Amino acid sequence: MSEIHYKDFKNYLLKLKKEDPAKVYLIFGEDFLVKKVLSDILDILIPESDREFNYEKIDGENNGVAKAVESMSTYSFLSDTKIVTVAIDGLFSTGTQAKDADASEENDTDSIKADAALLQGAIEKGFPDQNLLVMTTGKVDKRRTLYKAVKSAGMIIDCSIPQGSRMADKKAQEAVLYESMKMIVSENGKTMDRKAFATLMETTGFDLSTFANSLEKLVSYVGDSEMITSKDVASLVKRTKKDPIFELTGAISNKKAEQALFLIGSLLEDGLYPLQILAGIVNHIRKLLLIRDFMENTYGEAGQTGISYDFFKTNIMPAIISSDSTLKQNIEEQAEMTAGEDDATETSVKKGVKTDLVIAKNPNNPYPVFQTFLSAGNFSRQELIDAMKNLGDADLLLKTTGHDAKVVLERLVFKICAMQ
Repeated sequence: MSEIHYKDFKNYLLKLKKEDPAKVYLIFGEDFLVKKVLSDILDILIPESDREFNYEKIDGENNGVAKAVESMSTYSFLSDTKIVTVAIDGLFSTGTQAKDADASEENDTDSIKADAALLQGAIEKGFPDQNLLVMTTGKVDKRRTLYKAVKSAGMIIDCSIPQGSRMADKKAQEAVLYESMKMIVSENGKTMDRKAFATLMETTGFDLSTFANSLEKLVSYVGDSEMITSKDVASLVKRTKKDPIFELTGAISNKKAEQALFLIGSLLEDGLYPLQILAGIVNHIRKLLLIRDFMENTYGEAGQTGISYDFFKTNIMPAIISSDSTLKQNIEEQAEMTAGEDDATETSVKKGVKTDLVIAKNPNNPYPVFQTFLSAGNFSRQELIDAMKNLGDADLLLKTTGHDAKVVLERLVFKICAMQ
């Protein structure tokens, strides 16, 4: 039938609402776009209410091709449109380094050859009238006979985007991101200025999934505001960090309750378990309490606020390192005294005792310690002790009751941030 590029897909969707669909679809390229195209096609061809009986999703692994062909050969339960989708990896792209299609296909493994032959034969033979096959994959070799068979019998939708760094490639990438942005913000009744778009694109790079997820968070972040600005982007979207709790603990440190509550929701939506989030907060409050104790015991009230980084690095960091060293030495000596004679070997003493009570786990990198040192100044010692009690209560609620985890965490964060 034909082959179209993603940029022409909107026009094809309009036709699909009025015309009969193709019997076979192949959607390939950028994973985010492939999933979007598949979702849009399903929404038009088969209502959500009918998918329990008339829609089958098959994994391409473990004889997935054979299962798809078998399912396509049977009629739907309700004698209506039946759609079978299958994710196929490698079948359309193996051996792409060969000079021609015949040579590349000769390099296929026996299993790939068998799957390709089975699929191609079924496509050329045809399926029952109401059955539709939708295949998704990443890269393809358009010279392959299987690809040509699909193009002849059905519809191919090319969702590939240039991945290079040439000016033309960059423009193509930006165009896709811009269209995705317009779609997401318009669906949510928002707008986004060009500067904000450029800031977001610079932050995420050409990663459609990250870009879209960040944009969804921005929609929630701006609330009732209709416009998403570059200031909103700068406030919310950060470059990828190793610690996904980092922004939340930072908001709690600065007692920014509204921001912390928003981040709680984002972390839960991203798949983090409530106890993971709680553990991150516990570790951070414990560290603040350790620093607060150190501040009061070593410097008193005079050393708690208004400290420059240079002063901290020169005068306070050495004292922290010394305090940590003394702490570890005391723990090792206590462990040696309380251990049995058989355990108190020279080897065990040399290995030392690990503890999470030290302030500077990496003494060679003082800046993170400095930032935490400043954050500890936002709380009194008693406030941090009360926070630890509230954390214990939240832990008990999450583990032993049917309370909504999000509500438990939100109440906890509000209590900590509201402390005066």
